Formats: sequence, structure tokens, C-alpha cells
Amino acid sequence: MRVLTKSARQDAIRRALRVKRIATQQELVEALKREGIEATQATLSRDLTELGVLRVSRPEGAVYELEPVSAQTAPQTRELGETILSLGDNEALVVLRTRPGMASAVALAIDNARLSECL
Repeated sequence: MRVLTKSARQDAIRRALRVKRIATQQELVEALKREGIEATQATLSRDLTELGVLRVSRPEGAVYELEPVSAQTAPQTRELGETILSLGDNEALVVLRTRPGMASAVALAIDNARLSECL
């Protein structure tokens, strides 16, 4: 087993997610282990967050996917708008209701927009 740099490990994670349907962090640990890469679940959890990987609900079950939505891309932003079913707000809070499995994508797009008024 080899321990890689963070960048190399994250590249390996991207490759694994493109090649195979991965539903749990343990499956990802095992996929990387088969490649000869050692990483803990805690490290992978941080890497997944940094890479913008989402756990998305699918009819066959939840899976990890590389960021499907970018707030910077106009066609994808339009698609994102179609996933928001309703919006409610008051002086301090905004609540968005989304299609099943899309809340993480909407949250990531909002985070990526880096709006100063959003916490």
C-alpha cells in the first residue's frame, strides 16, 4: 500500500467515481485499496467535501457523484432552477424545496456562487 499526496489521492478518487458506481465511503476505501492506495474514511470524507462530490439519490439507491452542477455555467444553472420546486423566506431565512436528490446540488451551487449575504 502507498500513501499518496493529497492531490494524487483526490485524482484517484475522481477516477474511481467516473469508473464505478460507489454508494458508500467504505466502497471508496476498498476501490482505492485495490489500486494500492491507502486512505482512511475520515480523510476520504474531507476529500469528497473538497472535491464537491455529492451523494445523490437515484432509483437504484444513493451514489457518490462528481459535482453535476456549477453555478458558473448558464445551461446548468437553468437546469438547477428547474429543480427548485418552491421558495419561502422571512427576514432571516430562505427555504428552498427541491426535487428528490437535488438539495445537495442546489446547496453546492449556492456555495459556489460565494454570495456575501449567504452564510
